[in-house]
Amino acid sequence: MLITLFLVPLGAFAATTVVDFDFNQIALAPSPKFTAPPIGAVSQSIPYDSAAVSSTGSAAVTGEETPLSAAPSLATISIPLSLIIAQSDTPVSTSSAATVPTSISPIPDVSTVPTSTTPGASIVSPTTVPDASTASASTLPDTATASTSTEPEIIAKRAYPLALAKRGDCSKQPDGWGPLPLKDDVWTFMNNPVYREVSLKAVTPRGYQQTFRNLNASVSANSYLGLQTMRSYDPLGCSKWCDNTTLCTGFNIFYERDPSLDPGVGCLNPPTIVNYKCTLWGSGVEPAAANNFGQWRMDYQVVISGSNGYEKTNTTQPTTPKGCLKPQRCGGALRAVNALLDTKFFPGPFDVNVCAAYANAQNAYNKKVSKNWALATNKCKLVNAYMIKRDGVAMGTYCGLYAQYYAPSSATYQPGRLGNRFWGVESSFTAIVISGWLY
Repeated sequence: MLITLFLVPLGAFAATTVVDFDFNQIALAPSPKFTAPPIGAVSQSIPYDSAAVSSTGSAAVTGEETPLSAAPSLATISIPLSLIIAQSDTPVSTSSAATVPTSISPIPDVSTVPTSTTPGASIVSPTTVPDASTASASTLPDTATASTSTEPEIIAKRAYPLALAKRGDCSKQPDGWGPLPLKDDVWTFMNNPVYREVSLKAVTPRGYQQTFRNLNASVSANSYLGLQTMRSYDPLGCSKWCDNTTLCTGFNIFYERDPSLDPGVGCLNPPTIVNYKCTLWGSGVEPAAANNFGQWRMDYQVVISGSNGYEKTNTTQPTTPKGCLKPQRCGGALRAVNALLDTKFFPGPFDVNVCAAYANAQNAYNKKVSKNWALATNKCKLVNAYMIKRDGVAMGTYCGLYAQYYAPSSATYQPGRLGNRFWGVESSFTAIVISGWLY
């Protein structure tokens, strides 16, 4: 059986200076409950709840949405409907009439809109940072050549925005497996040559790329997925945990200086233990995201050393979400404002499924209120999902719903510096939406 496929002609949508995401949504969205491990935690896992994801996406629908302009004129070709059905996880009636996409030329950017000149979405820090996909070991950010002459009091006061923890009960903490420094103070820990050597010589696990090494800070971001305390500095073991965790595309491994007792009135500054810690992230982990420098626990100062970051965002393919065809990788965000139905931002790890649930629910609502759904121009036919980053730190999944089709090559937009912020797009995918109009 053949099915009519519509091809949007180049220039059908005029270029525009309006970008397809709303900064206010990102600024006003509440952060997830956890953006890093809780103080004193030894392990933590944040399970993936598909029902909650679907509910969150569906709840984003607030009313009927329509594109800014009517559908452009279309040229038609034909392809077998069986090809569409083969890519879908949802049963499709072979008697349904449908429109499906093919390739079109990218929408041109407007020269007056700031764009990133750095290829890819990896580097979004406002400072110059090498791209981990092309950087050699000698160019990765590290502290190997940093001066070690600074007094510990100066380090604590000037370099570390430390959090103050609540009072403890002096209970014994789980023993750390890391080697103790020769002297129990912050400066000696942070400049320990053993920690430095191990982190610099660590082997990058297969399928990952190293993004930073030997930093004195750990990652903190909205995309946090969990923590494990390990028995050795083991990037391979950490990567296997990431590989078996839904949505994980990055991890951070580091040494942490921790108190042997839960600091309280009777033990304000207990002796040190050293923990190997591994944290998981539903995004890439850039140097700028290593912004957690430790915290105060009474008079005890928790600090970090030998912190390495690894990610696999460039090689991870999302699962096919319900009501959509297989997601296709893009180089940036899609800009097609005239065909745009709506956008929504969801703080947390990157997840195509929340955008698909949002698209499915929007189609269901639009269909319900439509007087003639067969001729309606507000059917969501394409969804663009991507991780939005601000100053190199993962913020959450951004979704755009479109009433027309665009080839993955059309989605190339990288915001770059806008005002005093640097915005980046990572892990961008488009997916054809078939629920609500194909069946």
